[in-house]
Amino acid sequence: MKDIHSSKYVGIIDMKAESKTIMDVLSDVLSVSKMGSSVICEPVLSAPWGMKFEPDAKAMFHLIRSGTCFLQTNTMDQPLRLMQGDVVLITKCNGHKLTDSEASFVEPFRDVLARQKGTPLEDSPYSVTSMLCGVYYFQQYEYNPVLSLLPNVIHIPADKVQNNMQLHALIQLILLESGRSEVGSNTAITRYIDVMFIYIVRTWLQQQPLGKAGWLGALNDPRIGMAISLIHKNPSNKWTVASLAIQVNMSRSSFAQKFNDIVGETPLTYLTKWRMDLSSKMLIESNQKLMTVAAAVGYDSETAFSKTFKKFKSLPPGEYRNQYRKIVLEGN
Repeated sequence: MKDIHSSKYVGIIDMKAESKTIMDVLSDVLSVSKMGSSVICEPVLSAPWGMKFEPDAKAMFHLIRSGTCFLQTNTMDQPLRLMQGDVVLITKCNGHKLTDSEASFVEPFRDVLARQKGTPLEDSPYSVTSMLCGVYYFQQYEYNPVLSLLPNVIHIPADKVQNNMQLHALIQLILLESGRSEVGSNTAITRYIDVMFIYIVRTWLQQQPLGKAGWLGALNDPRIGMAISLIHKNPSNKWTVASLAIQVNMSRSSFAQKFNDIVGETPLTYLTKWRMDLSSKMLIESNQKLMTVAAAVGYDSETAFSKTFKKFKSLPPGEYRNQYRKIVLEGN
């Protein structure tokens, strides 16, 4: 197999072929940071109603099946009206509420659901709203490499959902599958919800100017996106700023400056962060020795790896493994 890092192949990387893998970087990052997803409720509510969701270390989404409602978070100046067909992702659940009107009394969402459970709504004289609500669980929620770049709320109105063929089709599958008792329904809807997160982020990303969305936005730049993709493909490679610049056919200084301007950090800082994210996944999911994990992400010294890991993850590798493996096993 030919070594693409050798000087013999400098400058001949197929940019078009490479661009096909750039969006896979988002999938890479999610694979080491997202722990799962689930539907938590599918309420059908007759006005007046108001549901309060307490702060939690999770991201949450709401799909509006029918009717309308108002979303209010602790970071919003004004409530956001949600219409039938809208989808909203709340990336930082610092506490939020959904209500049928801005003046409605608010209660914990479980209390609202318990009171209205089994109540026939077909002949209700009041407006009825139905939704599907779910959560995304993340490893190290506070320092998540995706969530940290996203706004608190991403709202995609129904018309934009309709115009996005992939997102619209996926949401229809989610809504069709929800509530069914067929074999594999729970697994199917969980997989669909996982993919929906990526589609929502893609939709938001398309609206962001270059340089305004960190490494996510940088994926839209052919050369910087390629450099990030190379880092993800070969994290153990002895990358330098110069070797990355060569691979994307740029001068070292121009590459370093552009990378920093768009991503918001240096190429080697990004490389180190990715190595730490990748190694954290390995620590949780395997029983490999610490030196084996260190070598897999480009470290020749267990001591150097441990020192860097603690700097970025706030815990030594061994303690991190024990703490987060326990969280995974408990399903939190």
